[in-house]
Amino acid sequence: MLKEGLEFWPALVLLAERAGLPVPRGARAAGSGSTERQRLLELNRWAAAFFRRALLASREGERARAYLEQRGIGAVAAERFGLGYAPQGGRHLVRALQRRGVAMEQAAAAGLVVARQRGGGWRDRFRGRLMFPIQDALGRTIGFGGRTLEPGGVPKYLNSPESAIFRKREIVYGLHLAKEAIQRGGRVGVVEGYTDVILAHQAGYPWLVATLGTAFGAEHARLLRRYAERLVVFFDGDEAGAQANVRSLEEVARAVFQGAQPFVELRVASLPPGLDPADLVQQRGAAALGEVLERAAPLIELLVPAAARTWAVGERRRAAERAARVLGALEDKLERELQLREVAHRLELPEELVRELAAAARAGEHRRAAPAASGDQAQPAATPAALERRFLRCLLARPQLAAQAQAVLAEPELVCHPAVRRAAEALVRGESVAEIEDAAARALAVREAAHLDPELEDERTWRGVLARLAAERERRRAAQLGLERPGSDEALRAFQESQRLIKARHLET
Repeated sequence: MLKEGLEFWPALVLLAERAGLPVPRGARAAGSGSTERQRLLELNRWAAAFFRRALLASREGERARAYLEQRGIGAVAAERFGLGYAPQGGRHLVRALQRRGVAMEQAAAAGLVVARQRGGGWRDRFRGRLMFPIQDALGRTIGFGGRTLEPGGVPKYLNSPESAIFRKREIVYGLHLAKEAIQRGGRVGVVEGYTDVILAHQAGYPWLVATLGTAFGAEHARLLRRYAERLVVFFDGDEAGAQANVRSLEEVARAVFQGAQPFVELRVASLPPGLDPADLVQQRGAAALGEVLERAAPLIELLVPAAARTWAVGERRRAAERAARVLGALEDKLERELQLREVAHRLELPEELVRELAAAARAGEHRRAAPAASGDQAQPAATPAALERRFLRCLLARPQLAAQAQAVLAEPELVCHPAVRRAAEALVRGESVAEIEDAAARALAVREAAHLDPELEDERTWRGVLARLAAERERRRAAQLGLERPGSDEALRAFQESQRLIKARHLET
């Protein structure tokens, strides 16, 4: 449990498998579906080897090898991280799996293939992409990230879909290779991308890991806290990035300082403007990354720099409010009190004022958490056009929703925006964004693909979008029948009937 960072039952299963012994009954009950998980793990392990051979030995893999050379990723690092290449064409992996006798339904469950909407059959999920195998803490391949090699290709990165073994919010890239260095040093650094991790390790910083394109959250914190007490997060160093950093730090602080076992220390490493860690190593060398890490500042210094006491009163108050929102996440009362006192001292503001701001921030957080637990009803309202674009974003983020989306599109009144409808119909047919023939629909899909966020991966978000689409349709129908007169019996009956239909469809979904 200590060495691998596992809970009790997963550790017991691991030891039983290594010893060739039956999995104990309690462990089997705790990890139901283990046979299915083993099949998925084996398929992913084999697929990683397939992609690796395509990178090293195929003529088509030359452009992927050229990209790695351009990014400064050497052969040793590429081998260590198991990098590969998914050939163009659409059926290379399908044919290889069929030769092995693998059922396509199993390959689809592993996220390796997708069903064709036109003409039937199957095709490769990843095509013409540099492949990054994604491993769990034990080094088992649980999914893949594929980077397009086409200029302007969309999406730039394509991940495996959610499955029994791949849950994006619970995964940290590179942890299986970094965990020993993390345990030795007692600290872990979190960056954003695959290449950031690979080049950092190659440069001599093997304790850096990455989230999979999602914001650092409580699941990441719980996982990494098993290996280290101190955390370093990277943020952009430009002015626009600095403003976004303060907002992001509120979320990071909640993840880091709340929970059963919070981190002891959080430091923030500010990158030079316009550079990510991979660019920094490639352009300025390994020493430059080391300097950024050495200058990583305690959380409070980013929130309230030393020069803050010279600011105008209004700006100092706004800084106090920002700091209070972040430090309000600290569960340890003594630590929170000491940090808030330091904020007051740096801003030359009364301590009581800063404490009141922090108390208000904590109370507001609790109020926000309460309605969030009620699910879809807490989601903000949206205009009809924005709601339909959100439907499209959900489909872009989770292609496995194609069957459900097809049922939605079968009802013309649910999705009325022409470009949204044409784009969604193309995605349901299994086309990529670049393959959408209609120019307006393709342009819309490109814009929406650039604004994907982790929330779209949540099943509750999808259910909420479907429910609100149905509600908007009922509102339009009532308006057409002249039933929107407030307080009338007709309006009340129409509203009650629409709510009954919405709930019925929601339960069916």
